[in-house]
Amino acid sequence: MTEKSIKFHGKVVAGDGIAGVDYDFPTANLHFIKEPDIDTGVYAAITEYKGQKFESVVCYGVGDPVKFEVHLFELDSDLLGEDLKVELLFKVSELIPWQSKERMRQKIFHDVELVHDYLNERKKKA
Repeated sequence: MTEKSIKFHGKVVAGDGIAGVDYDFPTANLHFIKEPDIDTGVYAAITEYKGQKFESVVCYGVGDPVKFEVHLFELDSDLLGEDLKVELLFKVSELIPWQSKERMRQKIFHDVELVHDYLNERKKKA
């Protein structure tokens, strides 16, 4: 599949904390003035925070209102109120209906593995 990046800029707002508490996988929930025009799903991404770029995974499309959740690898900071620039690189999977906490945990970690694989292959080609 051809890589076509899509860029977003948003402010981190408070989320419900489920990803961090239930799955030990904290996310930054971004608020946009206008909802992104992208398919729901899980994406490999690069996120810029205070001038530094971090590999990340994005989940878009869960909840009401629709959420844009970003997990930055190698960063453990409270990002509430901060501005993030996110570049979506590649959609790695579709969202699935919630079945159980354990099934969701498996899905999250499988998606993270897919994102790492994609980003590692991307580095090799650079």
